[in-house]
Amino acid sequence: MRELATVIISKNEGEELRRTVDCMLEVQPTNSEIIVVDDASTDDSCAFLTGATYADVRYMRSDATLGVAKARNFGASATDATYLVFSDAHVRVQPGWWEGFRAALETTGVGAVGPGFGNLADIARAPACGATFTRPTLKAQLMEQKGTGAYDVPLLGGGFLGVRNDLWRQVGMFDAGMQGLGFEDSEFCMRLWLFGYRCVVQSDVVVLHHFRDAPPYYVDTAWYIYNRLRFATLHLTGARLADVFSESAALPVFREALHKLADSDVIARKDWIESWRRHTDEWFFDKFSIDLSLASDFLARLTGSLTALAIPQDSDRLCDNDLLLLVRRGKVLMTGSLSELRAEGYV
Repeated sequence: MRELATVIISKNEGEELRRTVDCMLEVQPTNSEIIVVDDASTDDSCAFLTGATYADVRYMRSDATLGVAKARNFGASATDATYLVFSDAHVRVQPGWWEGFRAALETTGVGAVGPGFGNLADIARAPACGATFTRPTLKAQLMEQKGTGAYDVPLLGGGFLGVRNDLWRQVGMFDAGMQGLGFEDSEFCMRLWLFGYRCVVQSDVVVLHHFRDAPPYYVDTAWYIYNRLRFATLHLTGARLADVFSESAALPVFREALHKLADSDVIARKDWIESWRRHTDEWFFDKFSIDLSLASDFLARLTGSLTALAIPQDSDRLCDNDLLLLVRRGKVLMTGSLSELRAEGYV
């Protein structure tokens, strides 16, 4: 059995993929492997992998676009290595990085570890270490380094993320219900925290990352907002959940994203998460002193006239697991399944 598998996800990365693979071949520890997942690229950026020089790199291709979460799952499911590292296809990694990562992953209670991220375009800039949430858009914001060695952070960037293979499988891998690009890293990290595991940044390890304004492929905005709504439905409650939906409601693609959410397995996935979670979202936000600037009078807002908007799976009747939104004066106050909102006395 190999100790480590590094899974690199690539889609239309051009020469960046070759540079990343060449770097990883130089710094990868012994008894390890590199897996490249070609997520239906159209630019022939993976063609070099068929050459003899890269015979030790395992190449896996999907002819249909999987999206980030499913592409990672596709690659990692093919290995029984003890540890996994999920890497972007546009990074440069320093020699000796694995010792720091392995030490952190062997620490009791640690679920995932990430590095400090430097900027390939400005290597003199101090590395970012971990990330946190910003307002109800749930966009992850990189954080400044706050210590040395390994320490807890709310979120880790998926650009280079390490986890034990057995734990990754036990906690449900990356959420295969996420589509395309967006929120898969934050969802995985928050799930780990709520399940009782820590996410730590190993600040002594720095990975240079090619930050860019947009990915080299088309991102469907409706699916991106769907991912945001899915994350919120899976993990948030009360005012936080309501404000994420309200923040998104003004977007032109909101209705489409909402219907995609209703057609998904989000309620079943949420029920599974609830059966495993040890902490609440309130505990998480208190632990890291994260203030999303949400209204404090949420319960008071529920006392007025409410409208319940249902998105039924069956056009003839409502079922207990159908998705409902409680709306007052055009603002989404709460979402949940019919059975959940009925149990809480809202419908």
